[in-house]
Amino acid sequence: MYCISCVPVTKHIRFVFYQVIRTASSKHNYAKWRDAYWWKEEYYFSTNYFEPYKGYRWTWKYPDEEDVTPEQENYIKNYINQAEESIKNGTYEKYIDVMSFARWMLAHDIMGTWDSGGSNLYVMKYDNTENSLLQMANMWDFDTIFNVGEYRFSNYHNGDYDFYYPALFNSSNKTFVKTYKQLWDEIKPTLLEQLTDFINQYAVSEEAKALQLSREQYSKRWNYEVDSVDKNAQDAIAWFSTHLKFLDEAISQLNTETSIQNIHSDKDTDQQMYNLSGTKVNATNKNKIVIKGHKKYIYK
Repeated sequence: MYCISCVPVTKHIRFVFYQVIRTASSKHNYAKWRDAYWWKEEYYFSTNYFEPYKGYRWTWKYPDEEDVTPEQENYIKNYINQAEESIKNGTYEKYIDVMSFARWMLAHDIMGTWDSGGSNLYVMKYDNTENSLLQMANMWDFDTIFNVGEYRFSNYHNGDYDFYYPALFNSSNKTFVKTYKQLWDEIKPTLLEQLTDFINQYAVSEEAKALQLSREQYSKRWNYEVDSVDKNAQDAIAWFSTHLKFLDEAISQLNTETSIQNIHSDKDTDQQMYNLSGTKVNATNKNKIVIKGHKKYIYK
């Protein structure tokens, strides 16, 4: 299996390949990682989606760069380019595992992740067959959760230069948005209760007690005030209480219908036009509303 992780620092992406799962039936397993420090690697490559952002590149984690064959390089680069083009034109279901992309995005939106430009994006592909799609893999890098504010999505949600998510949310193909909203609707009834229980249980755990002792020693050693574990726990619960309400309202307003753009025209067209019932109409007729592609034409 191949896994790529995508990580930019100062606008640099790195896709690193490393082995996550290896099966006896497949010799082509890929893991990808977007790496912030790609310029320190001897080997890296770019793909079309990020080419305008000159700092974004892909590097290898698995196989090791010295073991990468030309066939592997060409396959992965071509597949990523095809996946990126499909995200642009709305045919992405042929290339990406929509469920894994939606789960990964929703989890970061729930946690309010601020850092969308660090070493924290892992994408994987199991083999070289058509049945193997690009997936979001394990989540990584949680040091900036809760940092976007209670009334915002995570920065991955809207950052065009960071990753593919703005294009997926704005695509004419609403499969991704529908999947994202469905996942939210499934977990939201008990999410706050589950998070609250988990945080409260952690706050009285042996690990939390050891952490609190460590903080007290740190505070004495450096004469520096440090919040208690209990305060952190209560702050987190309060943050989630506000943030999840925002998410529920904001997610409910996401458009799951294919958008139709109004175009007012006084000119005729030589292309065939049809009304909403599928009947061919004469586009030169006045006061007609016809649909072509995802656009609504109003003839006056």
